Amino acid sequence: MGITLILRAQLEATYNPQIFWEPETCLTAPPYGNSLEYAPEEPKVAVTSDGQVHIVWNSDRPNLRTPQVYYKRFVPGAGWTEDTCISADLAQLHMCAYPGIAADSQDNIHVVWREYPEGYHIWYKMRRADGVWDSLSTLLSVGSSTLPRGWAKVACTPDGNVHVVWMEWYPLYGNWIVYRQRIGDVWTPPVTVDSVDTTYFIQIMSLAAGRDNRVHLVYDYGRIGVKPLVCYRCRSGGLWGPREWVLPDADTFLREEPRIAVNPATNEPHICWLGRPAQAPPIPAVYHTYKCNNIWQPYDTVSPADSFYQSNVVLAFTRDGIGHLVWSRNIIYPRRSQTCHRERSISGEWLPASVRADTGFPNYQFATTGGNSENYAHLYVVRDNSVSGSAQIYFLHGLPGPQSIEWQNEQFGAGLTSNLLISGSGQIWYAVERSCQVELALYDVLGRKLRVLEQGERKPGRHSATIPDDISTGVYFVCQWTPDARDVKKVVLVR
Repeated sequence: MGITLILRAQLEATYNPQIFWEPETCLTAPPYGNSLEYAPEEPKVAVTSDGQVHIVWNSDRPNLRTPQVYYKRFVPGAGWTEDTCISADLAQLHMCAYPGIAADSQDNIHVVWREYPEGYHIWYKMRRADGVWDSLSTLLSVGSSTLPRGWAKVACTPDGNVHVVWMEWYPLYGNWIVYRQRIGDVWTPPVTVDSVDTTYFIQIMSLAAGRDNRVHLVYDYGRIGVKPLVCYRCRSGGLWGPREWVLPDADTFLREEPRIAVNPATNEPHICWLGRPAQAPPIPAVYHTYKCNNIWQPYDTVSPADSFYQSNVVLAFTRDGIGHLVWSRNIIYPRRSQTCHRERSISGEWLPASVRADTGFPNYQFATTGGNSENYAHLYVVRDNSVSGSAQIYFLHGLPGPQSIEWQNEQFGAGLTSNLLISGSGQIWYAVERSCQVELALYDVLGRKLRVLEQGERKPGRHSATIPDDISTGVYFVCQWTPDARDVKKVVLVR
């Protein structure tokens, strides 16, 4: 058998592109996190190229100045690790909370947080790809410790640099957005990205980095008594660009909670936010826009104002350009919230929203995708939640569509890509994400079923099926069935 190119086809296939959610996992276990007394909250998540999921949050614990910042990770094949207090070197003197997390292209993990109340400072710590944390936290903010600081965010660019922003409040001057960059092992001096006088305010910042090494920042910008605007700034070539008003019609909407993400397929920044009309009642809706050819496009209404309250809106993109928007909503307040998800196709079409069952009263949630990991099309969501007087951190794992099988990509010498690789022995390799019933069958071009190649339950992992030796050179179709979907792929077989 020679080199075989396999061309993917969706002929006669039924494919639902909506996310498939695995059962929710509670990450905080007794005796910590099993009641409001320990108050685990503000979870964030990042994913490295080895498929490990890294989560940080802040929580109260006994025998420490509380709260502190905690970390745990999911290791494929091994499960979740125990909690690690990464702010332990500060824990006897300072409270540490509101963490941010990012993974770089070398699988290092970068975490920032705010310290208080004796001093309001921003701290940083790194976990190297070999699993070793910095022994001591690094102080990023400079100047007086009495200045209120917060909203620390971190992002990493492919060039290996780490970017951090936070807000500082000067009683006589107003709000400042401060930025620092780590190049190699050296932090550059802090610079001011934006500032306003005491009649204005800046809050709810969000930071994202693109494959082109640009850094994107979005934030609320308002004036006392005036509805806030959504502001955007971009750092390119080492310089921050001018302030841009994403939507200038301030008299129409009250805008809150802007979030930003970069589509890695296009390097375009996308922004989502909550909008409330100026007139009463101020029922919120979820909106989205993006910048294309240096122009902010007309906004989409992703979730209309059909509920009393919507919140916790977050946005993430997979490597192939599919967008995922996740948010919470209450149909009738104070009914427990629903976790909602809506997918944006590569062509820009918003698919119908999916709604999970009532999930309690989440205060915060954060989402990311697999990035450069082999699970790049997967969605990862963490949230804090209060149910029946118990506060917990929860983790949601979303798989791409209802399919359980992902066909492995292989590269050939000339740069050609196939969806399946048939080796000299006639083997077809595939991966199963979770235990399920699988059937693979071989059909000819007339639609006649020739052989069943695989049948039965398969566990998560890599599997193979064999095309019998008596199948001659020709064009065939390999069909896969799972309890959720059917898919068809074209096979060009050379003997």
